[in-house]
Amino acid sequence: KLKQMIELIDGTVKTIRRISSDLRPGILDDLGLIAALEWQSSEFEKRTGIKIHFSSSMTELELDNKKATGVFRIYQETLTNVMRHAQATSLDTVLVQKDEYLFLTIRDNGKGFDTRDTTNKKTLGLMGMKERAIMFGGSLSIESSPGNGTLVSLKMPIAPVDITG
Repeated sequence: KLKQMIELIDGTVKTIRRISSDLRPGILDDLGLIAALEWQSSEFEKRTGIKIHFSSSMTELELDNKKATGVFRIYQETLTNVMRHAQATSLDTVLVQKDEYLFLTIRDNGKGFDTRDTTNKKTLGLMGMKERAIMFGGSLSIESSPGNGTLVSLKMPIAPVDITG
């Protein structure tokens, strides 16, 4: 019975995580994307002790709600991956706008990994991040090698993209 209860709890937690990941974080509505990313950085640093230097050339950004949520979720997933796998002590995050594109880069000083290994594994977090970027007309690249940390780069158009196909 205890094993069944644990399995039920695990299933419930997974369902709650899935549902909550589909919801728009309230902080985006309250503060906007840039402030929400700054807040997320601060909370992550408090929880993990991993230092984050967040910088942006913008104070405000006009981005539709779905894209803002997508960028926020990609940032959250990147931070989660750093916490779980990187063994990093610091992160540099830069958010800039160039022409009609938004660029978000996250570089850690962790142990890095061989990116060829991800093609043979079911790395759902990385795949989900890339798919989310593509869904909004953007792209996501991951550069890493053992001993050299990891760089995650998101490029997303600012203008709305028709995602209905």
